[in-house]
Amino acid sequence: MDTVFDPAVRRAQTKKLGDDIVRRSPDAVRVPVTVSTSQWPIFEAGYKLREGLMNYELQDEIIKNFHLKFDADFYSGYFSRYCERVTAALGGGGLLINDEQDAHYYINEPMVLLEEIDYVLESGLAKTYFEKVFPRKYQSFVDKDDAMAKMAEALKEENALRSRNAAISEYFVKEFGVPSTYAFAGPRPLDDFLQSLGMKAFSKFLRRASKQHFMDVVNVWDNGALATTIGRLDKHVDNDTHVFGLGLTSTSASFLSLKQFEMYHWPLWKPMLDKAVEVGMTAGLFLEGTFEHFSDILRDLPKGHFIMTTEQDDVARMAGLLPNLSFHGGFPTYLLGHGTPQECIDTAKALIDACARQLVVCSNKMLSYPNDADSDNLLALIDFVKEYSKF
Repeated sequence: MDTVFDPAVRRAQTKKLGDDIVRRSPDAVRVPVTVSTSQWPIFEAGYKLREGLMNYELQDEIIKNFHLKFDADFYSGYFSRYCERVTAALGGGGLLINDEQDAHYYINEPMVLLEEIDYVLESGLAKTYFEKVFPRKYQSFVDKDDAMAKMAEALKEENALRSRNAAISEYFVKEFGVPSTYAFAGPRPLDDFLQSLGMKAFSKFLRRASKQHFMDVVNVWDNGALATTIGRLDKHVDNDTHVFGLGLTSTSASFLSLKQFEMYHWPLWKPMLDKAVEVGMTAGLFLEGTFEHFSDILRDLPKGHFIMTTEQDDVARMAGLLPNLSFHGGFPTYLLGHGTPQECIDTAKALIDACARQLVVCSNKMLSYPNDADSDNLLALIDFVKEYSKF
């Protein structure tokens, strides 16, 4: 007699898989395997990028079929990070989709100018964006009535995006028994400041500003979000709708020296990490690029709470340097796109043999472009990890 699929059972099992790896439980069953889903599922399904990114119903169909085909334990997201329809409502710009090159990219242009920092401190972000950034970026904002109409349409699209993201996450939880990766994401004020100012101006301001002035500006971008997150952590009740509790990501860390990281970045993360430990929550951390030069700081984090997503760092090496942490990643994306199924299996075997009890297998880059993965290679990787990594 066939076993009836029960989403609740699968969800609880997946939650335990991730939890056991982070907490180093002796009862761990096997290594979890995940997929860092970016744009590649759109190409894998035979669609062009614009078709997939601008149509939420199609996105849902694509990602549901993707799971039914590949059946990873959980996923980094369900196209939830793409806000093209929101920016299009404002008049476009910044985010570009190039279907001829199968590419999606950001135009690196500053939103807030360096000479407007004092205005930001005096007037706040909302007024700065409405009075200075939007009129400069979008021609329609020159006319007040047109600007209000654009803002209303953008807010409508923002709400539609939020509703869609919540609905597809709930569908995966209830119908597939696949929990979300994180319960909720923490704030990224330093990243938001960097993205608003642009890399060149951010680096200049970082060099010239006093510590107090720099943090005063970052706190404007934070706008109380850090305190709100700590409050959420205090009230959070763990459940199996998510694998890990708090998710913290950083692109700005890759621009910082160790001294700057300790001075500006770590004070933003440390209170949230301390609170996560206090309430017994697990947390996933991502520092873009490499984080080996931050090892002395990360080594002080208590064992059994944190999992680092790796990008450029060698997972086996980092597992030795940071035995207090678990790791999410490690598998070279290049092999998924250009290797063979056997090469993928051999590499996964070596990775598991080296650090299985600290490991959640995933590609070390998001799958974004058509050649980032081959379907047969990804299937071989997922099937092999599920079978070989049993403890």
